[in-house]
Amino acid sequence: MLESSRVCWLLSKGSTIETLTIGALMVDNQSDVEKLAEAFSVCTSIKALHIQPLLIGYRDVKTVAPLMKALAAMPNLKKLHICFDAFGEKKATQRYLKESASILQAATNLQGMEVLERSRGYQYYPELSNGRSF
Repeated sequence: MLESSRVCWLLSKGSTIETLTIGALMVDNQSDVEKLAEAFSVCTSIKALHIQPLLIGYRDVKTVAPLMKALAAMPNLKKLHICFDAFGEKKATQRYLKESASILQAATNLQGMEVLERSRGYQYYPELSNGRSF
């Protein structure tokens, strides 16, 4: 499991990463969401991002909108694969999915997007994905 501070540190180094795969990214609280959003908002080199799962501390995270807006605004991001998990809390996970849907769907730069929910396997959400998987 990777804490959000490590991703922020990696992105702050001004790297030229084009493909970033993160297994089990932990977002504990709203401050983590804001910091990740800030880190991704200045990252211009990433073309493909794979986060599975994005573990969300549903008791302390009110919204994931800042992070989703930052991802949607990344100028070179073409492929996004993200799997939401609020530690098995289905209602919370679905709330984050719904919140993210309109933000990510509005991103015109994304050519391939997959959005999933993790619960006893993975539930694929074609209505939140643009159908061009990678």
